[in-house]
Amino acid sequence: MRDYSKIDQLLERYWQCETSVAEEQMLQDFFLNEKDIPTHLLTYQSLFEYRDAKQTEKLPDDFDDKILKKIGAQPKRKKIYFFRAIRVAAGIALLIGLGLTAHVHHVRAEQAQARETVLEALLMISNNLQQGEEMIMRGLSDFVIP
Repeated sequence: MRDYSKIDQLLERYWQCETSVAEEQMLQDFFLNEKDIPTHLLTYQSLFEYRDAKQTEKLPDDFDDKILKKIGAQPKRKKIYFFRAIRVAAGIALLIGLGLTAHVHHVRAEQAQARETVLEALLMISNNLQQGEEMIMRGLSDFVIP
């Protein structure tokens, strides 16, 4: 009877993801080539047979082209939508900026017009007050107090 403790140890390290590639190859060779596998290790044989079958399996020749086509097609759409959204947002920001500038200019023009109107009214009031004062002064000079 052969000692399988080394295989048991390798399997334990394999499940802990601590084996090297060479040790994994030793396990695979054991399960593929050993004729007399102990019963407690038989459950692992199908795993390594499956692994061996999948390693020899080839992808179709056009696999890379299909994947690259799918990968290349999706981000471009996202980029197009993203840049389109940026353009729309920039256009809206520009319109809002122009609208605010025009509004501020209009408000300032109205304020300047209102200031001129107030100044004209104050000047008119001032002139009328001066005329009234002059008239009062002339009227008072006619009166003589005894």
